[in-house]
Amino acid sequence: MKKIVINLKHRQDRLEHFMSVNQKLGDIELIEAVNGWHIDHDQMKKNGFAVNHKWRDPFKNRRITKGEVGCFISHYNAWQQVLAFNEPVLILEDDAIIDFYKYKSGKKLEHIVEDHKPDLLYLGYNENTPENKKDTEHKDCHLVCYPYNTHAYILTPEGANELLNSGFHRKIIPVDEVFSAMTDRLKMWALKDQCASQAPRDSLGTDIEPE
Repeated sequence: MKKIVINLKHRQDRLEHFMSVNQKLGDIELIEAVNGWHIDHDQMKKNGFAVNHKWRDPFKNRRITKGEVGCFISHYNAWQQVLAFNEPVLILEDDAIIDFYKYKSGKKLEHIVEDHKPDLLYLGYNENTPENKKDTEHKDCHLVCYPYNTHAYILTPEGANELLNSGFHRKIIPVDEVFSAMTDRLKMWALKDQCASQAPRDSLGTDIEPE
């Protein structure tokens, strides 16, 4: 399975950390992340993007940040790559830490995708409504309800096509909220034994939140 890592060009420290903690991951392909703090309205419009300025963060009660806009566009570019590859792809942010030993099943992740065909499979995430989780036809997975965190997920070409045609690039909100809004259109699963975590922000910082 191909693996895409999203990384801002000026954050080589994050890439070096990723490579040091994920040595067993094998070959990866880098996608240069979009720095939302360095793009303006004219650039956005030229490339067919627009921001939903009416959106408010349901937990922080603020508008979308420029960093979150850049994060969305970065993932959007990764979705386009999935379509180009025409096969399921593992998409990773550069703060992801993968530990397959935490995944106790002997069944390979690509086989779960091939056999049961979820559009998206989280290796790690946060569920905002854990009381609503439901089992799937595969014993190692559950359906997501209100997912946050996009540091590690497998996306199929069918899922990528739905996301690219959802229209959210013309009304950008954080990518976490996009996935949450698409749970009725996409078959979204998550591993019960999560094997992907994130490096703490106090060690790597963040390019999403305002300084």
